Amino acid sequence: MKQRIRLTEGQLNRVIKESVKRVLNEISVDTAISAHKRAQRDMDNAEFRWDDYDAADKYEKRQRQADTFAKYAQDNGAQYYPYGLIGWYQDDSDGVFDHSEVVFSDSIDDVPDDGYGIYALTREGKDTYEQWKEDASAGYDLCNGRAKGLARSIGSSEWKIWDYLTSDSSLARKIQY
Repeated sequence: MKQRIRLTEGQLNRVIKESVKRVLNEISVDTAISAHKRAQRDMDNAEFRWDDYDAADKYEKRQRQADTFAKYAQDNGAQYYPYGLIGWYQDDSDGVFDHSEVVFSDSIDDVPDDGYGIYALTREGKDTYEQWKEDASAGYDLCNGRAKGLARSIGSSEWKIWDYLTSDSSLARKIQY
């Protein structure tokens, strides 16, 4: 049974105004992806000096906007991962050496899911992973008895960087696929 709701003209105008405002505030996933790409292109083409604080602030603000658009698109179901994906490949061979590793890719089809999940990296997560790879590939400093940079602070094994990235949501976010 339908019920009638009686509204005054003022109430009806308020309901319409709120509905229109809500629709206008919701952007589509395609618009968010397009806005991220535009913001990224703006940053790539920006020319400034880091000692120019106003320009640096504008660059960082644009960077935060780009990250917000990418996160919005992912949160609303888009398979859009501009900073890449990581997955864990578990080596179950009976060999002496363990070849388990973090697999980085731009495509979800290239990332294994051996029960550990697939994670979308954030900008900071991708930068951290790339710096760790560089430091870990430099090897162990035999003179000083330690690894270099991030490989020293995080650990030089693949499992350590996997654990580091996946335990902090500001570095990587688990995705549903």
